[in-house]
Amino acid sequence: MRTLEQAELNGLGVELGFEHRRLAHGDWLVGRTLDVLFEKPGRLAGQIVGRSPYLQPVQVSAPMSRIGSIASVRIVETGRNSLFGEIAAVPHGSDLRPAELAAGNA
Repeated sequence: MRTLEQAELNGLGVELGFEHRRLAHGDWLVGRTLDVLFEKPGRLAGQIVGRSPYLQPVQVSAPMSRIGSIASVRIVETGRNSLFGEIAAVPHGSDLRPAELAAGNA
């Protein structure tokens, strides 16, 4: 029969396992460019929040006029519950993604 301590430790191990997988999922996105649908203002002034294709919250510094639109965002950092990024600049009329432009595939 398991003791209460064993059950608590097992629960903690499961919880830490989920945390590790969640953080690892966000970490692989750093440096990548994703299309983000902006939904609402962020907590900080000048910040808006959108959703990645994986439904993670993505926070960027951008004007409120971007809410309701989709933009390419380069992920620069992961947080406990969100991704943080910056609007990726794509030359007007270009069909290439920012990462392809940076790699010289123009």
